[in-house]
Amino acid sequence: MVDLYWRNIWEQKGCHDAKNPNDGALAAMAGRDPETFDRDDRCSKWLKDCLNRDQKKILEVGCGSGLYIDQLSGATVHGNDLSLTMVSHLKSRCASLSLLQCIAWDLPYLDESFDVAFSNSVYMFFPNENRAEKAFREMVRVIRPGGSGAVIDVHDEDKRSAYEKYKLDTLGEEEFLRRKENGLVHLHLSKDWFRVLADELHLNMTILDEDPEVHATAHVKYDVFFTK
Repeated sequence: MVDLYWRNIWEQKGCHDAKNPNDGALAAMAGRDPETFDRDDRCSKWLKDCLNRDQKKILEVGCGSGLYIDQLSGATVHGNDLSLTMVSHLKSRCASLSLLQCIAWDLPYLDESFDVAFSNSVYMFFPNENRAEKAFREMVRVIRPGGSGAVIDVHDEDKRSAYEKYKLDTLGEEEFLRRKENGLVHLHLSKDWFRVLADELHLNMTILDEDPEVHATAHVKYDVFFTK
């Protein structure tokens, strides 16, 4: 049920928003104010650093309408998304990108195919930790030794209560409880959850809290960066 719910949400958002990646509910849903989306934010700077290190074959898992990969030049860029609508709109707008519809925990790429792989505002929509772990392992699998990876905009399990208070205040009690009772909530992951995987997979990992000034829910989120 939850898988189907998020799939439908993104198809609907894709129909309205993917034509303009800086407009409307899609940007807001991803934690960005469409009026102030920063092309020089932490993720953008990290991608530029990867390019400067000559890591130029890049994959975005859950690319949506291409907020990030459509700004990359001098790179071979691949993207995928659960939403066929998102993929179709992005392909019509950026023909040079190699795009596929697929699920994050079953990537159709060969081992060690990319210099860089990342997801932004994706893991919160996974139905459970098992799916999140499979997706992370798949991301690591397709990165070459010495390559870079990132998971941006993760809801912090240790700050769940603060996030739920924010949602209760913004949604109202009736809608908040309706979503919670139906399981239509965002996935939260602890930082230690990532650290355990990093130890097992021999990754060099850095975890940074998001700047609370960036957007309304940044105070309950963090970003994960790693090298393989």
